Amino acid sequence: MKQDVLNFIEEHRLFASGGLVIVAVSGGPDSMALLHFLFSHREQLGITVMAAHGNHQLRQEADEEETFVHQFCLSHGILFTSARLPVKERMEMSGEGVQVTARELRYKWLEAEAKKHGAAFIATGHHGDDQIETILMKQVRGTFPLSRGGIPVRREVGDVLIVRPFLGITKGQIEHYCKEVNIEPKRDPSNNASSYTRNRFRHTIIPFIRGENPNAHLHFRRISEWKEEDECFLLDLAENALADVLLHKDEHLVTIDRDAFLNVGLPLQRRMIHLILKYLYTNDSPANGFIHIERIETLIRNDVTGTKLHLPMGITVERVYGQIRWVRASGEKQPVPVYPVVIEGEGQVSTPFGRFCVVQLVSGPRSVSPFTFTCSASDFPLTVRSRRTGDRIVLSVGTKKVSRLFIDKKVEREVRDRWPLVFNQSSEIVSVPGLYNHPSQKHKQDFQVTFTPKDVRLEDYV
Repeated sequence: MKQDVLNFIEEHRLFASGGLVIVAVSGGPDSMALLHFLFSHREQLGITVMAAHGNHQLRQEADEEETFVHQFCLSHGILFTSARLPVKERMEMSGEGVQVTARELRYKWLEAEAKKHGAAFIATGHHGDDQIETILMKQVRGTFPLSRGGIPVRREVGDVLIVRPFLGITKGQIEHYCKEVNIEPKRDPSNNASSYTRNRFRHTIIPFIRGENPNAHLHFRRISEWKEEDECFLLDLAENALADVLLHKDEHLVTIDRDAFLNVGLPLQRRMIHLILKYLYTNDSPANGFIHIERIETLIRNDVTGTKLHLPMGITVERVYGQIRWVRASGEKQPVPVYPVVIEGEGQVSTPFGRFCVVQLVSGPRSVSPFTFTCSASDFPLTVRSRRTGDRIVLSVGTKKVSRLFIDKKVEREVRDRWPLVFNQSSEIVSVPGLYNHPSQKHKQDFQVTFTPKDVRLEDYV
């Protein structure tokens, strides 16, 4: 075992820079063996070792385990630090499970200790059997396809590296090492509880795999390391591809060009979706499994505009003509302006839709803005309101429903109610700014009306 671990450390250059290593020690066989091993080889590895014990205060044996680790460190001359972590209190506040809460508090504390003592590394006792369990659990849960593998050999947290020197050996080798160096570790009885998913994998599946191939952990280790390298490479490509198809991006709305997206290879498409969800969920996505990504892929390939997909935590994915939009609910519903606003004549008038500016013309139109139209004095007062059922515009031949105009111009449903309709005193629609002007208006050039929209998205349709 000793040479296997040393070879693993050298292969991955885990402690190449040297420095202080904080070893996370629970008192169990894995962490005690790691502490003993690193301390015994500290000169060879060029490191200094400190033990850190987080007391979760969940079991009667917790204080006894803390004392055990402390006494071990005293007898070996190992630096020691500890803390009592408020797991129960945090669980009551967050509603998270015991294992998730304990892990988050433990790592947060370890990172703080590393910063406090100027440590370069945090070492944990994860081993090859843990790697098999993690990969299989991810596959069963459906989170493995776009993950970066199993347990990483190293992980950067700020200026500190979390490293796992035992990933190349088995649980059996660790137990043998403890006997060899006369360590009598403490054993957590919860590790045998079938209520935890990992324990069911550990006691049911791992023995079967070991029976089929005693060296399976080496193959799973290779799977994890290769997959991490592959995913890093593909995610870099996906980020570049996403930049080329992205139309808009903020914390509430991400919009991409559908046709440009579909021109990208399927493996990158999946990872682009993954990156968008990761951004909107701020890295804590409950909807990043392959099932959600496949459903989004189906929606994107669907030729029917207006289709929607509702994801957890208020995220909606929708097809809007040539665009795909991820919308995160803000919790506030925008009011739809329906009441009329009257424009008596020259000057500026603010409306729920935006601002209208009316100027009298002397020698022809002054602006070429798509939101500009002309009218005569006989058209005043003008009335501005949102659409109603049955509203129609006049064409050169015949009429058309305003609702059909919006469809023809590919205006999404949510925007249609925020688009102003301008009526003359005869209740005829003289303009739908940016989309339509009454055919007779080009002969009426006494006044020019310019509309500045409040909703900037209106500019996307003109």
